[in-house]
Amino acid sequence: MNQAFGLPNLTLKGRLNLDLNAKGNYNLVSHTIPVTTGRINFINGYLKTPYYPDAIKDINVLASVKDSSGALKDLKIKIENSSFVFEDKPIYVKANLENFENISYDVVAKGELNLAKIYKVFSKKGLDLEGYIMADVAFKGTQEDALKGRYHKLNNKGTLVLRNIKTTSEFLPKPFVINSGTFVFNQDKMNF
Repeated sequence: MNQAFGLPNLTLKGRLNLDLNAKGNYNLVSHTIPVTTGRINFINGYLKTPYYPDAIKDINVLASVKDSSGALKDLKIKIENSSFVFEDKPIYVKANLENFENISYDVVAKGELNLAKIYKVFSKKGLDLEGYIMADVAFKGTQEDALKGRYHKLNNKGTLVLRNIKTTSEFLPKPFVINSGTFVFNQDKMNF
């Protein structure tokens, strides 16, 4: 994969089955994208960068994308199964996203992530991130219902734990910090 994609300083391994057909242009102003159909199956993936001594391992992604008209409202992305292991901690994600003009989402996520360690894998100069996230959540609804406060139409459940979250950026005069927080979601209610 390194030779095929020409990614310098990265080690990318695994079996990639990709069947993608896209025709057209991307135009953010007119909300158009190429007419697209495709499936992605990445099995037993491995990603190692020069920025961190450990790799992201056991990357498995089975996903599909479809947009038969080229309009953002008709775009559908389905992540049937997605998982990886980093620092011996597994992460699982499953998601259905539709209509990117008013996103309809159905997302399930579970796992633990040390942000400082994984951020070093993708290090960017002028931005720093650290902290810990533990998630066991499921969110289902639409962007419009969430933004307009129609929380009774959302189906949210689970727990999100944040500890020692800190981000620094050249754009902020001081670090943004969350010392600790536990968010418990149950339907239209969130306890903090």
